[in-house]
Amino acid sequence: MSVILRQATPEDVSALSRLASDTFRDGWAALITAPIADAYVAVAFTIDKLSEEIADTTSYIVLAGDKNQTLIGYAKLATAAKEAPGFVTGSRPILLQRLYVTSAYQGQGIADRLLNDIVREALRRGGTTLWLETEPGNQRAWRFYQKRDFVDVGSTIYPLPGGINDRIRVLQKRIGPPDDAG
Repeated sequence: MSVILRQATPEDVSALSRLASDTFRDGWAALITAPIADAYVAVAFTIDKLSEEIADTTSYIVLAGDKNQTLIGYAKLATAAKEAPGFVTGSRPILLQRLYVTSAYQGQGIADRLLNDIVREALRRGGTTLWLETEPGNQRAWRFYQKRDFVDVGSTIYPLPGGINDRIRVLQKRIGPPDDAG
C-alpha cells in the first residue's frame, strides 16, 4: 500500500479534525464511554484547537495519507504539552501525545511508519525518552507499544470532561543515547 507521510499544515485542519474525532472515538469510546469521549472530542479536536496545535512549534503533527491523499492516520509529538511524571526516565523525555490510524487501515504498518517518524523528530529535537499515557483497558494499544519496546513505568490521573478522572498507565521507550550523568 502506498502511504505518504507529511507534516500537518493549516490547510489540513478540517480533515485532521474529522480524523482525530473519529479515531479517538474508535479507540476510546468503549473504554471511557461514548458521552465522555464525545465531550473530550468537542474540546480537544475543534478547528481552532487543532489550528493552534499545527501552528505551535513545540508540537509536531505528522499525517498519513493514502494514494488519494485522504488522511488515514496521524501522530502528535508534544515537547511542551505537559511535564513528564517524575518516574519517566531520561534527561529529555518527550511526549507522544497521540497516535491513531483509522480502523480500515489498522494492521497495515501505518502506525509503525508514524511512530518511526515521531521517533526521528523526537531525536532531532534532542529527546532521550519517548513517553505516552494509555488506558490500561486498551489492549490494542498495549500490545502495539510493548512490541515496540515501550515499558510500563507507572500510573497517573488523566482529567476528562465533566470532572471525571481516569487512572492511566505511562509507558516509555529510550530513544536516545544513555544519559551522561547518573
